[in-house]
Amino acid sequence: TKTSTKKKATRTKASAQSVSIDDVSTIADGTQVQLEGIVIAAVGLFGKRSFFVDGLEIYQGSGMLANVNVGDRVLIAGEVSVLSDHRRINIKEGGFTIVDHTNPIVHDYESTLPYGSLVRITGTISARDGNAVLLKTDDQTMKITPGNGVNIAWADLAGATVTAIGILKHGDQETVVLRSADDVVKATNADEEIIASVAGTTSSASPRSATRPPGN
Repeated sequence: TKTSTKKKATRTKASAQSVSIDDVSTIADGTQVQLEGIVIAAVGLFGKRSFFVDGLEIYQGSGMLANVNVGDRVLIAGEVSVLSDHRRINIKEGGFTIVDHTNPIVHDYESTLPYGSLVRITGTISARDGNAVLLKTDDQTMKITPGNGVNIAWADLAGATVTAIGILKHGDQETVVLRSADDVVKATNADEEIIASVAGTTSSASPRSATRPPGN
C-alpha cells in the first residue's frame, strides 16, 4: 500500500519595513512598519487609545495603552491604516519602546503640513466658539480649541494677540488643539507672557517639556 504525504503550506509573515514618518504617506494600508518618532501629544489628549508623534497618530485598539510624555523618543512597530482623512499606525499592546527624551520640533503653521503636526501660529482672538476661540491671522481664521482635560481662561484673552502651539487638525476649518494652558502665550510690548490659567488639567495632557522658539 502506497502512503502519500502532503506537506502543509506555510505562510511566512512579512517582516516589518523600517521607514521614516514621512514615508508613511506613500505606504499601502496593512503594511507592517517600524519607525521612530518624538511624542508631541500624550495619551489622553485625544482619547485613551492614542498619542501623536511628529504628525502621525499611534493607535492601540485594545488592552492598556502605556503612557508617554511629550518629548519621549519612541520606537514603534505596527500596521499602517487610514482613518477619515489621515494615516495612523495601529499597534498592539507593548508595540512601542521609549528610547530617549528630547525636545519636539514646533513648525510654523502652513496648510500643507500633515494632520497631527505640532504647529505654532500667531493671530488675534476675534470670537468665542463654545470652549474654543477663533484666531484671526493676516489671511485666514483658525479655530483654537483645548484638548481633553485642558481648561483655558479665554475671558482673560478676549481681543488679545496670542501665539498658540498645538496639534494641527484639517477639516472644514483648520484647528489647533492645545495640549495645556501653557500652549497659549499673549503678546506684550516687552516680550510674551503666559497668562492663561489651568483649572484641572489632566496629567496626560500636560507635557513634561515643551519646545518654545528662541526668544519666547
